[in-house]
Amino acid sequence: RDFDMAAWAARADALELDLLRAGHGEPMAELTDAGWQLHHPAGTTTIPTGVGASYLVTLLAAPHQRIELAQLDPGAPSSQESRGTVTESSLDQHARATYQRRLTDLEALDQPSARDRDEAQFLRRELAGARYFVATSAEVEKARIRVTKAIRRSIAEVGETSPELGEHLDRSISTGRSCSYDPADGTAWLIRG
Repeated sequence: RDFDMAAWAARADALELDLLRAGHGEPMAELTDAGWQLHHPAGTTTIPTGVGASYLVTLLAAPHQRIELAQLDPGAPSSQESRGTVTESSLDQHARATYQRRLTDLEALDQPSARDRDEAQFLRRELAGARYFVATSAEVEKARIRVTKAIRRSIAEVGETSPELGEHLDRSISTGRSCSYDPADGTAWLIRG
């Protein structure tokens, strides 16, 4: 483009897009008429558009960021609006080291069980010194359940046609009053749509 070669630049862009669609380079989510096409080294699939897919794509674009329910679902009340109590994680050095060792062991498992994934999610939250709300209002709890079910349904749809990608997302997505995508490689997805 800088050298006034627009045709070559367009061809280079098309080749780059073809490589991304084939699972090379950074992961990509692309909105098409058929739905969201997900391209990742672990697999490729298409899931229908919908609220769950929308929540999932939002998380994929922001790795290692806690996204509050109200950011994913504008109809959800924010955690700050709830009448719950705030609890802070307070680990001493020994507990932190023990939690970190256990988390490392869990992340090294080839096929972690659902219980292992839940434990790893808890340990990550505690190690991050997360603030979380206890005894929240019924509206926040309903929103949490609604968003979690929608995300988990979309991940299950991915797993039906691309088991490795489904497993990657199942291990990397955490849900709750805030949600996040925490892939081991830390790579954000390119979102085209």
